[in-house]
Amino acid sequence: MRVKCYHSCLIKKITILLYLFYCFQAGIFLLMIPWLKAWEENYFLYQFEILRPILLSGYMRGAVSSLGMIHLLLGLSDTVDFFRKPEVKKS
Repeated sequence: MRVKCYHSCLIKKITILLYLFYCFQAGIFLLMIPWLKAWEENYFLYQFEILRPILLSGYMRGAVSSLGMIHLLLGLSDTVDFFRKPEVKKS
């Protein structure tokens, strides 16, 4: 019984750490990419000319960057929750 609990707890912790890694990685990517040259030399800008003014507008860049900020804040919040010691219930 104890071995089964250990494995399930370990898998749960690894899953949470992978989720936190995803949040920070996606957050940094979404925060940075709209302001880099790669955003302006996008495949969709060359194939679909109608998207050019939309994707290059400051509003779209700000929206994508704000999604990145949301990912970072979510990751930070979940990291604090993950490393916080559980409270001991007094009976």
